[in-house]
Amino acid sequence: MYAGSRRRPTKFAMLACPVGAIGTRHANLAKLVMHDFPLPIEGPVYYCGFNSRKSFGGNSYFVTHPDGNWLVDSPKFLPFLVRRFNQMGGVRYIFLTHQDDVADAAEYAREFDATRIIHRADARAQRDA
Repeated sequence: MYAGSRRRPTKFAMLACPVGAIGTRHANLAKLVMHDFPLPIEGPVYYCGFNSRKSFGGNSYFVTHPDGNWLVDSPKFLPFLVRRFNQMGGVRYIFLTHQDDVADAAEYAREFDATRIIHRADARAQRDA
């Protein structure tokens, strides 16, 4: 469990929800945990959170790599995440697993001058990938 309150993981869920459907009866202190994102999963793999309704709420991941970091699928494009990704070394590649999971990949690609990769069968979702 993460440091602090036992309720900390519920605040993570609030920040991941693509439609803001998760709330609290008391003051929403989710901003206190937003700086934990991207959340470490294992080794170089992190969960981005901030799922986008543009990708039907699909999860996205940040993977650190010595030859350039990867974004797997796309979270919402947020200045906060741009800063965090920069702090972690930027984004070199954006791997899009499916046409429904592209969300704001084009904005992240522009911001980081990253190469987007998508399967040929799904290329219509990101024509310039």
